[in-house]
Amino acid sequence: MTIKWITTQGVESDEGFVFQRMHRFWYHYIEGDHVLKIDVEQDIKNKDVYFESRPKWEAPFTREAISREKAAVIRCRVEKALKFMGGKYKIHEV
Repeated sequence: MTIKWITTQGVESDEGFVFQRMHRFWYHYIEGDHVLKIDVEQDIKNKDVYFESRPKWEAPFTREAISREKAAVIRCRVEKALKFMGGKYKIHEV
């Protein structure tokens, strides 16, 4: 997997996803026209990332289920993106 910067706060992977900071309190994981909002709390040195055990796509795809297998793939991709972006982080299951 190759990841590259697309903005100062977002990266894109050749696996077909974008991970981008959209607000002080969340990131977006974007796959095609599907968006998953991921909550984050950040101080100067650390990021606490809150990944839901049963995540849901944002509208208009809220009724489209994300399987456990797909959620695991997304979580792995998010972790790879965070590693690429640098800094310390901890992913919490909620």
